[in-house]
Amino acid sequence: MSAYATEELRGFIYDKEKTREDRTYWIWKCKEYFTGPYQRRAVIKNGAIVYENHLPRGGRVGAAKVMTIVREKASTTNDNPQQIIGEATAGILKSVQATLPLVPAISKTAQRI
Repeated sequence: MSAYATEELRGFIYDKEKTREDRTYWIWKCKEYFTGPYQRRAVIKNGAIVYENHLPRGGRVGAAKVMTIVREKASTTNDNPQQIIGEATAGILKSVQATLPLVPAISKTAQRI
């Protein structure tokens, strides 16, 4: 883990909450901490996971990356939304496909930019 304020860990996105013992002991709070049914945290010490209170979930981080690519391409190119979506989703995993919004919603996102 690096010293950045946000990290991906096993399919969840975490924000750094606390740092202890001269930055070798970090407590991370899941982005879904307040919206989900559980208060999810992970503790990283010397780059290794010491404690994590939920199971990994694949796809969410990948879907967020695909949506970021769609937004960036929509703002920098004049391609139509279907072309942008096709390029952004080429070769992605099925777990990522399952968590993406429907194509019309992604298309609307690309059109708004």
